[in-house]
Amino acid sequence: RVPTKQDWDELLNAFECEENRNHDSNKSIWLGDVAGRALKSFNLWNEHKTLPTETPTYGEDAAGLSIYPLGITPDRNEVIDDENNDAEGFGKISGMWSNTFGADGNAFVKLFAYNSGKVDQDTYGEGSKMSIRLVKDYNYSNFKPTIFLSANYIQIQNR
Repeated sequence: RVPTKQDWDELLNAFECEENRNHDSNKSIWLGDVAGRALKSFNLWNEHKTLPTETPTYGEDAAGLSIYPLGITPDRNEVIDDENNDAEGFGKISGMWSNTFGADGNAFVKLFAYNSGKVDQDTYGEGSKMSIRLVKDYNYSNFKPTIFLSANYIQIQNR
């Protein structure tokens, strides 16, 4: 299924320290501090040089989500100069859909940028094009223990 805004909020807040767990806001604003960096892929983001006192903004891929900078294509009514309908911000930004709608009737999206560890939250209409990730709900019926054998030890993992 397509993740809800709440799914995204819980994931993003899990990477923030307590004072920056604000991803559950309904405002269109940059949120958090480091969750964006934690979930972005290691590579393909345009390099952002930081000062020695700044936190680097390249991706860490801490959760294996590997969010790549595939750009976004806003609703054509919002962009007048893009006749080819190609993605804007390729290498710099990635927009991820949720299936939750805001007060304006548009869907919430989470935007990851090359130059920030924060995550922007906004709403976009049906003419927009962005990336999507799916969520598989775990209902315990798909529990299958897997045994890995090694010369030195046996490890059991839940999958």
